[in-house]
Amino acid sequence: MALKGISRLHYAIFAKVPTLVYNTESIQNQTILSRCSKLMTEKYYPTWYLFNGHLQTAMLSLLNEYHIPEVPATEYYHREVFTCADTGQVSLDWAFPTSLQQAFAKSYRSHRSMSKEWGSTPISSGSNSSTKVFSCGSNADPTSRRNETHRTSSSGNRTVLLLHGLSGGSSELYIRSCVEHLVSHGWTCVVMNARGCEDTPVTTPRVATAAWTKDLGEVIAHLRGHPDAAFRRVSPHVPLVAIGFSLGSNVLVKYCGEAGRRGETDSVGLSAAISIGNPFDLSETSAHLTHRSRFRRLVYNGIMTQGLIESNKKVRSNSY
Repeated sequence: MALKGISRLHYAIFAKVPTLVYNTESIQNQTILSRCSKLMTEKYYPTWYLFNGHLQTAMLSLLNEYHIPEVPATEYYHREVFTCADTGQVSLDWAFPTSLQQAFAKSYRSHRSMSKEWGSTPISSGSNSSTKVFSCGSNADPTSRRNETHRTSSSGNRTVLLLHGLSGGSSELYIRSCVEHLVSHGWTCVVMNARGCEDTPVTTPRVATAAWTKDLGEVIAHLRGHPDAAFRRVSPHVPLVAIGFSLGSNVLVKYCGEAGRRGETDSVGLSAAISIGNPFDLSETSAHLTHRSRFRRLVYNGIMTQGLIESNKKVRSNSY
């Protein structure tokens, strides 16, 4: 009873409707708000015992460390290894709604006996989930059997491309929870794991940075633009939405901005882009973490630096 009383008191004091900052003259914004009316009316309040960002971050890290909760939709990702134009590699971890899972499994089983031929071997991801891997990309033969396994996947289904944060990947709790929610509503999800992240090998001197958007552009073109519809991942008329978290959202917004600056908005390949927790000014963010607070320098900067070190340890044995 005491905890319930504290929760109600916390709600009464802190719950409020978030302030939205947007262009009120935009017809597109008006349309979005008319369809998502709760954005203007529903109150938000944090869990009462996680009343600031530090506690929320610590709890997320703890839950992620022990893989709590288990997320059924991502128990099995289906990994596609994509080779970029410079021979660097990113990995695409796919998760499908129930309506497509059986079709994918049937297609996968039909080629399982040829696993040595087209490289479909089980690998383990950071979340202890099983991942089936197959390869494609600019250096792959488009007529190879290795592409056949995805014919029945998401070509005609609305799809979300998710971009993780610094040294993260498809096993992160915030990614898995988002995938679970989207899959339960009928969306196909694909998580783009950057070079060196989530057991993705580093095959070139280039690693993932916020300044490098070409990998994202090539992946989107790969999802949208295969000339043979049988091998196309997402048909041109089907919605393809990208969601970026933290550093991933910075890369996403930069990619969209670069296309806009070149006047090539029609070639972006996305129906919409959603930026979450974007460190828009990376220089200011870096200074905030390293120079303006001993606590942030020792805790946040230290942990993120250690994460990058561990990530590089996993892939440094790969030669290029």
